[in-house]
Amino acid sequence: MDASSGHLVANMLSVEESLRPKYTPVPKHLQEHAAFALHGRQETTVDLVRDSELARWAAGVRKRNRAKAKIAKQSRKANRT
Repeated sequence: MDASSGHLVANMLSVEESLRPKYTPVPKHLQEHAAFALHGRQETTVDLVRDSELARWAAGVRKRNRAKAKIAKQSRKANRT
């Protein structure tokens, strides 16, 4: 699942090679929720505004990514001088 857009796929191989780093595997405890959201389709979009298990998990992933990006930004700034 791409946590920033809510794009959920059943098979990671169906995603273009260049886009795969943006996708994070759904944890085992949320597999049932992901299967329910897919309804047997190959891909769908999860509403990230709605209060659901997948949306809460995606928000946590985005929060961790923000922290990493902030540290990387500070590091790049320090390396410039």
